[in-house]
Amino acid sequence: MEKLFCAAVLSALISAITYAQENPGGKAAEQSAPKEEVLNYSLDDFRNYYGSWAELSPLDSLIYCRNMGYKYVIYRGGMERYKESNGLRFLLVDPEFMAYNRNLDMKKSYSQKVIDMWRDICAMKDASAPFPDCMATGWFWAQHSRDKNPDFSKCSLQLNFQKQKVIDMAVDKIIKKAKDIMKKNPNFKYGGCIWDVPMLTGDFYGKKPEWKRPRQVDMSFWRGVDSVSVPEGVKLDYPTYSEGYLAYFRKLRQESLKISPDAKFIVDPWDVYRDYIAHFKRLNVPHTDPGFADFIQTEANNDRFVTDKRIAESGYIDLPNQGQASDLSTYDFDKEIKLVSAAAVKGVWTSWFGNPCPGLPSIRDVPARMKITRAIGTWENLNNTPLSQRKWDASKNVYSSPTAYMSKDLVWAIQPKTNKLFFCILSPDAYVDLPEKWEIEKIHALTSIFSEYLRPDLEKNFDVAGNALAFKPNSRYLVGQGFVAYLKDKGEKK
Repeated sequence: MEKLFCAAVLSALISAITYAQENPGGKAAEQSAPKEEVLNYSLDDFRNYYGSWAELSPLDSLIYCRNMGYKYVIYRGGMERYKESNGLRFLLVDPEFMAYNRNLDMKKSYSQKVIDMWRDICAMKDASAPFPDCMATGWFWAQHSRDKNPDFSKCSLQLNFQKQKVIDMAVDKIIKKAKDIMKKNPNFKYGGCIWDVPMLTGDFYGKKPEWKRPRQVDMSFWRGVDSVSVPEGVKLDYPTYSEGYLAYFRKLRQESLKISPDAKFIVDPWDVYRDYIAHFKRLNVPHTDPGFADFIQTEANNDRFVTDKRIAESGYIDLPNQGQASDLSTYDFDKEIKLVSAAAVKGVWTSWFGNPCPGLPSIRDVPARMKITRAIGTWENLNNTPLSQRKWDASKNVYSSPTAYMSKDLVWAIQPKTNKLFFCILSPDAYVDLPEKWEIEKIHALTSIFSEYLRPDLEKNFDVAGNALAFKPNSRYLVGQGFVAYLKDKGEKK
């Protein structure tokens, strides 16, 4: 029967064992934890979120979210209709996009009404040019096409945030959307917003003849200045696009707090310093500004989030308010271990954001090992595992702590506040070394969204010798499968 870990149990688990880095199972050895700052994270922390917008049904997304213990989830249409959303908080992703039709196909014809609307509310690179040549182009939908001659005719238009009326229109529609969701399910609360690559200069894309595909640019690419083009006589309320975009964030924060005092802003730039912090420094805007995000995560598959000294020296963000959200290591597990370990040992969170992995349509298609590794940075924080007990041997690329383990042979982690140990054995001879005071109550195989199969009956598949949990010789075909083991105290009365 499922039981919650009480604080005393978890504390005993953390202080009783540490896992060495010399063997596939992370052999347990008792040691005293050094005195240090005590972590005190709650499961309800907004950084404990699931952020995929991939082609998984809203219900499946909610089920996976609950299976993993996430408390915040990127909103997908219709989530509020399901009871599985109860008790969760939703994040609106790139929320301004829900305020207007942003998709332009330059090969199609549009009514004058639509054209006039776009020219009025969207950024233009040359207001004197005919439509659609006048429009500043955003993300091109063929951006990552493998076609040698992709059709770059479809793009996303960006709002003209240099007009206050556009800011007001966007914020009003976003807040209305959040209220409508909560009205349909009062137990599904607004948690804030999250943005993909939200540089203050805007998410514009341009292309030079010598470039194979469009690249991210700012308005100066076309105009030489950080400002949109408008017809003669039209007044702009903000002198630069950066200042207008910042004004939008400020107003959205102000209105968000009115309907949810705990609303947070999360951003996902490629590079934490270059693509986000540097823009605020350029405008001399402090980190206390309401337009600055509460949490910055990087989507780059490198460790600059902890090695770039400019981040710490800027004073804009500390490590506990950073995340590692790169999904580019699907088939480079050594890199995945390195990035998650670099995050976990510094108290940085690990997350999913956007599509779970390049080319994979949903979280169902992500290998079980990565579902666990992606959770480890976050679970280590929510388990309040002391940083001094989080060890990464870079030479062997092995991570170990009392509550998690990663190597090329084995991945396991204890889910916060439960008696569940999630594991994936990646080598036939690897084993999970169970904590001394715990024994296995039952084991379930996991589905592709980490629900438990109803019939465990897995005793015939595993051996437990001492505290080592391993495959029986005739069950090694289960390598790579995800499992969850329920642990119970050996001293507990049966």
